[in-house]
Amino acid sequence: MICYIFLAVAKKRTSFVAQQWLANPNMVFATAISEETAEILPVKEGVFLKEAKVNGLIFRITKYENGFVNCSIRGSLHKSAKGENHSRFTFAELQIYIKQLCDEYHLNPSETSIHGFEVQINLKLMYSPLNFLKMCIAYKNKSFASTDKSNPDMCKMVEVDDYILKMYDKGKESNVNEFLLRYGKRIKNMRILRKYGIKTLSDLMDGEKVAPLIIELLKTVSHIRIYNHDKGLIDSLKRNNEKIKWLQFASPRYWIDANKDERHKAKLLLKKLSNKLGLPDYNTQLSNWIGYEWRQHFTDKEWATFTPHIKKHLDKLAAPIKATFTLFIFRVYKSPEQVLHGSGDFKTINEKEDNIITTLKPIPEKRFCATCSCDISHKKKGSKNCSKRCRNKASGKARTERRKQKKQVDC
Repeated sequence: MICYIFLAVAKKRTSFVAQQWLANPNMVFATAISEETAEILPVKEGVFLKEAKVNGLIFRITKYENGFVNCSIRGSLHKSAKGENHSRFTFAELQIYIKQLCDEYHLNPSETSIHGFEVQINLKLMYSPLNFLKMCIAYKNKSFASTDKSNPDMCKMVEVDDYILKMYDKGKESNVNEFLLRYGKRIKNMRILRKYGIKTLSDLMDGEKVAPLIIELLKTVSHIRIYNHDKGLIDSLKRNNEKIKWLQFASPRYWIDANKDERHKAKLLLKKLSNKLGLPDYNTQLSNWIGYEWRQHFTDKEWATFTPHIKKHLDKLAAPIKATFTLFIFRVYKSPEQVLHGSGDFKTINEKEDNIITTLKPIPEKRFCATCSCDISHKKKGSKNCSKRCRNKASGKARTERRKQKKQVDC
C-alpha cells in the first residue's frame, strides 16, 4: 500500500524533535555517507549533517550556521513495520505503525509534512512475473529502463515528469518462494497528492484519503504497451499489412518515435489484432489484479465507507478500470504444466478455492433500441437500433423533424 516515504518535521518543532532524537539511546547519529560510494555526503559550507538508521528508516538532522535545524525521515514504512516488504501491508497495520512512529520519535502527525511518496502493491500470480515483464515493451513514448543489467527483464522502470513507475519480480528480489509482481508508483510532485487531500502524516490515517490512491496506480496501466512475443501468432494473421504492423508493434522504438495520435491509433490496432489472435486484454487483467489486491488491504467495514468516495473518481476513468470492482471470473489450472503453457478451463468458482489466477471480467451494461426499446446488448458497441426497420423509422422521424424546423425558419 504505502512503501517509501519522505517526511519533514514542521519548523516550529524541529529544535525539540532534534533534541529528543539525539537523546534517544536507540538512535546513534553519525556523519551522513553515501550508500553507493561510502563517501561523506557533500554539504554546503556552514551546514552540518548527521543521520541515524533505525529499523530501515533514515533519520536525518541538518544544522545551519544561523541556528536553523531541519529534521527529516525517509525509508519504507512497510519494511520498517514488518521487517520485510513482500507480504500484505493493510490499512489497519499502516494506522497502527504511524501511531507508534509518532509516539516513539515525538512526531506530531498533523505537523509532519510529506515530501516524497510511493504507492505500491504486491500482486500474487500463478506464473513467474518474468513472463509478464518480458511483454511490457514501452510506456507512453518512453522505453523501460532496468536497474538489473545482468537481467534487464527482472525490473522495468520508467521516469515521467511527476512520477516513477516501477515493476519487478518481488518474490525473487525478496528470496521467497512465491510469484509476486511488485507494481509501484513513486510520486515526485506533491500536487498529485493534494487532490486527494494528502499533505501530512495524519492524512495517511484517514481511509477516505488513502483508499482512492488506487486511482494513481490504475491511471498508469492503460499507458503500458504489452506485446506477446510468441512467434507462432503472426501465422494466424491473413493480411500482409496486419503482419507488418504486428511486427512493428514489438519494437519499443516504434512507440517512442510515434506522436500522440499515431500511438493512440496503434494502441487501438494492437488491441484489435490481439482480439483477432485470441489473446487476453493484458491491460485490463493488470487493472483487475491491482483492484482485487487493493481491496484486500481494507476490512469490509472500512471499504463500505470508502467505496462511494472511490466511485466518484472512477467515473472519470475508462470503462475497463471501472470493471475492477465488478464480477470475478477465475481461470482454473489443473497442473503446473498448464500454468506454463497458459492452458486451462474457464469457469466461475468460489473465491476461496486454491490454484487460481484471478482475471476479473466486466459486467456489460444493458443497451436498448432507441425506437422499440428492446434489448440490443448483444449488438456491437455504438448500435442504436435493433433492426433496419427501426433504424428507418428513427431516420424518418428525424427527417420529418428537420423539415418542420426548416418550415418554421422560412415562415
